[in-house]
Amino acid sequence: MEHLTVAKFPPSDKDKDGKPIDTTPVQYQESLQAYQDWAKKDRRACFTMLYFMHDDLIGEFEVYPTAKDMWEQLKIRFGQTSETRLCTLQLKWMQYKMDSSHTIAEHLRIMCGIIHDLKATSKDISEGGVSPECDSDPP
Repeated sequence: MEHLTVAKFPPSDKDKDGKPIDTTPVQYQESLQAYQDWAKKDRRACFTMLYFMHDDLIGEFEVYPTAKDMWEQLKIRFGQTSETRLCTLQLKWMQYKMDSSHTIAEHLRIMCGIIHDLKATSKDISEGGVSPECDSDPP
């Protein structure tokens, strides 16, 4: 869990004035080794999160350089349900139309995803479950 809350940076090979420093001292080497160990574990954490994502989400989240950055974006996207996101999900469900260019499996995956997101917010997916604020035509 440390990798989801902490981002580390490699030790600097320059002093505060921008001049190169001696990178042979034991303290620098230990610091470099600690960073390399952290970076290896951080990559594993990123790969693990990406492994469990749907293919359509991987491209969106693989661009983040650290597991902490990826985790923060995941929390923003999926962690809290804003009224806007809830309205979007409800409208998406109510206005979903099958497209002949998609397979049945793709339709089921999309609908299951919407249902899962709505259930996660404890909202009803029936017509009566749409809040009045969301009961307007989308732009």
